[in-house]
Amino acid sequence: MGICALPITDKKLLANKVGQDLVRTHGKRKHYSVEQVKAACRRQNTPGDWDCWALTLYVQHNDFVDHHVSIGESCDYVSMNGKMVNALSTPDTESSTGHYAASAADSSVLSERLDWVSNSDLPDFDVSDIDL
Repeated sequence: MGICALPITDKKLLANKVGQDLVRTHGKRKHYSVEQVKAACRRQNTPGDWDCWALTLYVQHNDFVDHHVSIGESCDYVSMNGKMVNALSTPDTESSTGHYAASAADSSVLSERLDWVSNSDLPDFDVSDIDL
């Protein structure tokens, strides 16, 4: 399976582990730098190919694009961010109660993040709204 087909469970795991690390290391922020997110991924021992997915949640859109241009890669921020948000809003199938993943439990965060479906401008992801 290619990195573009990262399973929902892995997306949830990545978002939770990296998000918790970022808050623990740098405090709650609206955005983090590319370097901070990549360092959090390394501390959490996530595969290097997964960095791009974490970047879609925790860095500004322009920083994501600039980073990928600088390394000669082309990744679609809007599409990838939408897939991450979708993964976080998908009920946890391993839970018999159907609870959402911990990072997506706050319905106000889900509502804000899912606005991308009906809005041409993807809203900023505010990590401070998530109870990690």
